[in-house]
Amino acid sequence: MTSATNLQIIGKMARPFEQRSNCHKKGRNFWKKWRARSNKVRTTLL
Repeated sequence: MTSATNLQIIGKMARPFEQRSNCHKKGRNFWKKWRARSNKVRTTLL
């Protein structure tokens, strides 16, 4: 395998991984917001 094919394979592998990490970040932010909201709701109910 030449370095060019290695780079191509790494590029193919890296791109979906980057997309996944971005989705993961969005998901974590969503859960943080959701938890904060649910905590507010709990305090108001109590």
